[in-house]
Amino acid sequence: MLCIVQKKEIQACLAEKPKHPPNEYNLFIKANLRMLKSQHPELTWAELLRKAGKKYKLLSAESKAVYKQLATWAKAELLRKAGKKYKLLSAESKAVYKQLATWAKVDYNEQMKQYS
Repeated sequence: MLCIVQKKEIQACLAEKPKHPPNEYNLFIKANLRMLKSQHPELTWAELLRKAGKKYKLLSAESKAVYKQLATWAKAELLRKAGKKYKLLSAESKAVYKQLATWAKVDYNEQMKQYS
């Protein structure tokens, strides 16, 4: 029963975990989807996304580099916020994350034994 309580605590901590930062493609889509919708109001969202994806593929390397840099900044900002949040956690909360890491390591080692 103690193990179940610990897993529930871990799930509660993971619920507070931030989302992944957007990649360059996501940033491009977010920046251009509304413009495409205003230009082509008759298209469905799926068709708009398809059109935006094709437009992204046609971008030059220099244009993609701008979105790549924005994605790098977004990732750095997310990591900075996550680091501050982790530092503010109590020792008990940090212990939950350490236990989760331990369980993940044990699961990984057990899976690797199958292949050796």
